[in-house]
Amino acid sequence: MSKQKNQSAIIFGKTIKNLRLERELTQNNLADMINSERSHISDIERGIKSPSLAMIFRLAKALQIASGELVQLVDDELNQSK
Repeated sequence: MSKQKNQSAIIFGKTIKNLRLERELTQNNLADMINSERSHISDIERGIKSPSLAMIFRLAKALQIASGELVQLVDDELNQSK
């Protein structure tokens, strides 16, 4: 995995975790909401796995944020870390 891809996955994961915690959801709660496994949420949050586009849409819906806004949050963080 390239450094840029790895950094993107890490920042995406941190963003998902922050949004999840702001909404007072556990990883289990979020996994149930999107029909996934807690371990998959954990892997995404730690930047180990990059979610598919379909998963990004499901995560955004569950976290009550527009998918475009979610992507923008990640992009803004990436730009700040350059």
